Amino acid sequence: FPILTCRCAWLCSGTAPMTSNNSSDPVGDSPAPIVPSFKLKSFRAEKNGLPIYGVAFYPSLPSAPDHDPIFATCAGPEIKLHAIRRDGSLAMVQSFIDADPDESFYSCAFTLNPARDGAPYLLAGGLKGVLRAINVTSRRPVREMIGHGDAINDVKVHPSDPSLALTASADESIRLWNVRTGAVVAIFGGERGHRGQVLFCDFAPRGDRFVSGAMDNFVKVWRLQDVQKQIRA
Repeated sequence: FPILTCRCAWLCSGTAPMTSNNSSDPVGDSPAPIVPSFKLKSFRAEKNGLPIYGVAFYPSLPSAPDHDPIFATCAGPEIKLHAIRRDGSLAMVQSFIDADPDESFYSCAFTLNPARDGAPYLLAGGLKGVLRAINVTSRRPVREMIGHGDAINDVKVHPSDPSLALTASADESIRLWNVRTGAVVAIFGGERGHRGQVLFCDFAPRGDRFVSGAMDNFVKVWRLQDVQKQIRA
């Protein structure tokens, strides 16, 4: 699989916001900002006392518009699925505990089984650097995708191809995975890659590129055009 370099990058300057120096601007005449009020509908505390690093909603399906919204949470070695009932209350509907008690999941994302039945898959990665796929319908692990040399900080699914997923890692790279086969399609790093652990990544709406942000104070934009052959393989 190819190791790619980014096409463009910007150094985050941290410059303070621009302010007006126009002496003619009225002072004190600006209307007071309208602060919207919000109402907390429901909440749930994790009994294990661990921080929740990742949350993700299951995308609504046109075939089941009235289904209770489902979302996942990551806390330590456990991933939980919660349903939001019509009265606003939360109900835990599934729970997965990793076999390694030292695992700590940092990010999760939903996709659909790209192979056959379109069953929902839950992808999760964390401290151990392993991307795990779980079939939510059968409630069974599907596969483990191993390759990163350090923790996985973020997981994102391609907006139009459910078989593709990105992982951002503390090993200073981003990997593109084929969820259907468990194979690495490409590694994004190298000479023009990040020089610090990659914290976040996300696909563009058309799925032709993605963006990454890291501890090196850079944001980088990567094209997928150069790996089309590997994606189609």
